[in-house]
Amino acid sequence: MSNIKKIIKQLYFKKETKKYIKWGFLGLAIIPLFSVLFFINSNSVNVPFLDQYELVPIIKDIHNNSLTFQDLWQQHNEHRIFFPRIVMLASAVISKWDIREGILINWVVATASFVFLAILLRLTARRLSNTVPIWMPLLISLAFFSILQYENWLWGWQVQWFLNVFGIMLATYSITKLIISPKQLLWLATTILGAIIAQYSLGNGMLIWPIIIAVLIYCRIKKKWIGLTVLIASISTLLYYFNYHDPTGSVSKTLVFHEPIQFIGYTMLYLGRPLSYGHIAVAFSGFLILLTFLTIAIFLFVKNKARFKICIPWFMLGFYAIASALITGLSRLGYGAGQSLSSRYTTISTLLLLSLIVLLVLNRDVVKKIFKRLYAPFAIFFVISIFGLVIINAQDASIKALTYTRYINNTKKCTSFLSPTKSCLLSAYPPSEQTAIDRLNYLKKIHWGGY
Repeated sequence: MSNIKKIIKQLYFKKETKKYIKWGFLGLAIIPLFSVLFFINSNSVNVPFLDQYELVPIIKDIHNNSLTFQDLWQQHNEHRIFFPRIVMLASAVISKWDIREGILINWVVATASFVFLAILLRLTARRLSNTVPIWMPLLISLAFFSILQYENWLWGWQVQWFLNVFGIMLATYSITKLIISPKQLLWLATTILGAIIAQYSLGNGMLIWPIIIAVLIYCRIKKKWIGLTVLIASISTLLYYFNYHDPTGSVSKTLVFHEPIQFIGYTMLYLGRPLSYGHIAVAFSGFLILLTFLTIAIFLFVKNKARFKICIPWFMLGFYAIASALITGLSRLGYGAGQSLSSRYTTISTLLLLSLIVLLVLNRDVVKKIFKRLYAPFAIFFVISIFGLVIINAQDASIKALTYTRYINNTKKCTSFLSPTKSCLLSAYPPSEQTAIDRLNYLKKIHWGGY
């Protein structure tokens, strides 16, 4: 037995063997990316439903050569989805609104964000003079491309979530480069561009502005550049709220003052969803993730400011996810705490989990000093637990995704009839039966949207 162990050890420490193992794990990290692509290809349905019907009047304007800036700028619920509208309409014109092509765009944008994430990971590790464990890219890929986000993966309208994350990743990467090369005005410009893309893809995107400004101040970037960023952020936000109105039927945003415990529960559920699916387990996971993240942030800020500065991109992503959880709770608490478990939110909340993983692993020398002899069992338990929870959670989500797909298929089937029933029309577009039939008939007339 000892001879076998000796042979295995010798093989592992051979330079060539280590290289093959490394490339093998990198290859495994690509599997979740293409697994999601296969999932999309197998489950996406070429039919518009729910909010996608809001695009039909704009499609009419395109056909009538009467498209205006207001068509792209107009408010949707609490959001101004300027960039998502451009992407969705461009896809519609090119493909005669083949919804599956729009869904594929979601995957492309998510993959671009993942590339930024991978570059940031490598850059941070190099600046910390640390190595990235061979298993880490696989874990990050599993979490980032989790089927848990099935609602966003299978609905073309949800490109807004992926564009929001892309904008956040662009801003985070750019500000990291700006900190390293403070004379590069280009990086300030792309930081601002990323923030604007995030803000005008999803309402909570505006939360990145105060985070960016705080980082610029902390890193002592030129005052005139900070002033310019504040000015652009102010103008962008004022434009966002110009002629803004609370959506019809929106819940009271003061409910948080009457139900503070429920609000805390909502926030914990939002943040813990990437790791579990049972209410109590999710809330506990959210609390644990938040507490650990804040502990690392405070510890490094107080004890090791140089290391804290290097880890800024991951604190940016984490605090953005936390702020998003708080603002979503403020806006959606009236629908009940269970609403925070919605599949769509995990695209944002996963950013906190990923940040925590990176911070713990790349600062493992600091963690080792804290845990001392307990570090090895803690590290093994941590890695196995995160892997297991992410995989189990994705399996549960895949079952729910099948139900979701059946619903969309039923919508496709019933709306294809010459005279769809009232229940069918309202399942496709709940706000109005008449509006649904008018817009559906128009799509059938021009043979768009799978009709």
